[in-house]
Amino acid sequence: MQVNKYKFYEQFKLGDSRINRAESITIHLREKLPNESAPVTLKTQVTKESKALPQKMFKIAAEAKKSAHNSSKVKPDNKPTYHQTGHLIPPLIQTLNANKDHMGKIYNEITPELTSWVQKQHVFFVATAPSATEGHVNCSPKGLDSLRILTPQTVAYADLTGSGAETIAHIRDNGRIVLMFCAFEGPPKIVRFHGTGETVLPGTTLWKELASKMYLKPSTRAIILIRVTRVSDSCGYGVPIMPFVEDRDVIDRWVETKGVENLSAYRREKNARSIDGLPTAEFE
Repeated sequence: MQVNKYKFYEQFKLGDSRINRAESITIHLREKLPNESAPVTLKTQVTKESKALPQKMFKIAAEAKKSAHNSSKVKPDNKPTYHQTGHLIPPLIQTLNANKDHMGKIYNEITPELTSWVQKQHVFFVATAPSATEGHVNCSPKGLDSLRILTPQTVAYADLTGSGAETIAHIRDNGRIVLMFCAFEGPPKIVRFHGTGETVLPGTTLWKELASKMYLKPSTRAIILIRVTRVSDSCGYGVPIMPFVEDRDVIDRWVETKGVENLSAYRREKNARSIDGLPTAEFE
């Protein structure tokens, strides 16, 4: 059976402002029939005691759609269904997720499920800060297939040559680092890895050990190794949907123009200190 006219939205009967304290959820199915000026609203309640909440909601929604369809006797048209628009009923299923208390979870380690999800993300963000209170906090985007999850407690990414080296300076200062991943496609989700970072330079024993596991470009100046001490996720409802198009090749073309043989001199000139004057690394 095709139903093309229906849109779902949720209205929470809250005993408090937080969704995970709600006693019940009211699901509304709206349909604006051709001869009516206002939508028909069907309501069904489901308690939040069940761990299989999304499955139960799907069943209720399906029953409501069938009831509305049979009562309206409207012949389905050929317009795209709400599913086909790409929204996949986000408020009803994606917002509530798999259980009533999921408004942020802490994990003991990077699970296989998280690993699979992280590997599908095309960009992540790295944040660090100096120890000095007057120093500048830094946040940098990373991508280009640079990240590897090595163990459930260890990740690494290839650090490419750029105009600054704030992350390396801050790691040398205090080691603190956090990586954030967020879904720009599919269900909303944010994952953070907090931990302690280490800068691994070419020519070292650890570099040789890690290099075989990484995708290293000619512009790679270091590998950032992170020993993860906290793994968490959160909702990500405020992150927009932005489908991936393609990776940029700008840095590859810049290296071709600059010349690989000239990168060492560039790093010594441009990457020796942070914007706060902290030392970075002894680049070759």
